[in-house]
Amino acid sequence: DDIRWIDGGRRFLWQSERDGWRHVYSVSRDGKAITLVTPGAYDVVSVAGIDEPTGWLYVIASPADATRRYLYRVSLTSPGAPERISPAVAGTHGYNVSPSGQWALHTFSTFDTPPVTDVVALPSHRVARTLVTNAPLRGRVAALVGTDPVEFFQVTTPKGVTLDGWMIRPANFDSTKRYPVLVNVYGEPASQTVVDRWGGAGAVWHRMLANLGYLVVSFDNHGTPAPRGREWRK
Repeated sequence: DDIRWIDGGRRFLWQSERDGWRHVYSVSRDGKAITLVTPGAYDVVSVAGIDEPTGWLYVIASPADATRRYLYRVSLTSPGAPERISPAVAGTHGYNVSPSGQWALHTFSTFDTPPVTDVVALPSHRVARTLVTNAPLRGRVAALVGTDPVEFFQVTTPKGVTLDGWMIRPANFDSTKRYPVLVNVYGEPASQTVVDRWGGAGAVWHRMLANLGYLVVSFDNHGTPAPRGREWRK
């Protein structure tokens, strides 16, 4: 239902999985002219904003890693490869783009670090002002995590399906010992569990369990809404 009218109401932007990937299409008002705006073997997670005067569409995507999120821009008039705007820092970059497309609220977090929110200029991503640092919470979480951050990894099943996963080790983990494993199970179409973003109370709970002497892991199976193509999700 994410319809964005452009060109004075003569065209609109529409998301479709018709080619096997979730892409943005520009459609004429009568539906007769359809142009693929975001070509390529990747999913558009969401439309972040439009800078129509300069002809740019901003989208959230992560072509190479389904566990992260970045801001990209693509041309509305000359479709081609997406240009990454977010810094090359692994994690989840979220955006609230202004109607003009020239400014955005940028919120960044990782699994082990609470979010920081900045005002940034687009497309340079220059930080104009930091609004929220979460410094006290980040300090407490850093002390809790110590030198054992969550590990993201991939595993291939006997049927050849590659799954994304994460693992939290106990504090003072000893690689020569065997540990019981707790698997955080979800695997349904409402959300991913394996995303490199701040997990709040749930992430702290899982780390507490790990520190009782467990390996805590989670996997995203087929059917989760990961940006890995239509076949994966369906």
